[in-house]
Amino acid sequence: KRFREIADIDDVLRAEQAARRSLALQPRHNDISSMLLASALLSQHQFREALDVSNNSSADNPNIVSLRASIQMELGDYEATHQLLQNLPEEESNSGHNAVLARYLELTGNLASARQILDEAMQEMDSFYTTSAETRAWFHVRTGDLAFAAGDFALSEQRYREAFDLFPRHIAA
Repeated sequence: KRFREIADIDDVLRAEQAARRSLALQPRHNDISSMLLASALLSQHQFREALDVSNNSSADNPNIVSLRASIQMELGDYEATHQLLQNLPEEESNSGHNAVLARYLELTGNLASARQILDEAMQEMDSFYTTSAETRAWFHVRTGDLAFAAGDFALSEQRYREAFDLFPRHIAA
């Protein structure tokens, strides 16, 4: 979490070590540690290893499927990404999954759809008082990024300012 806030790579390395220790102690039925390890590797741009870790995890866990889709996008395999996103059950959809879907749509030239989905996800995250300020700020930054890509500079600036107001230490804000 702190890595997302201040971008200190040591935080990712510690998370990787903790996940590897956990998996050494309990190598099976340990999806939480597998997700943590794959996410840490993804943050370090070790995409192939992250994919291997995620592929050794539960195939029916929607969070792992979403993570796998993110990794496939980074590897440039948009067909595999599309298949993974298509297989996510609608009832399992949430703001995190929609953020991955929006990124896919953005990368495949569907900016308008990406903006709509991410804006709805941002509004959903803002509606829950339990959502952390860092998470809310991230959604505001990403909607600002998509607004910028679409040439909507006023909205982009507004979203970036909102992100900064939500969480001033957020590195992207």
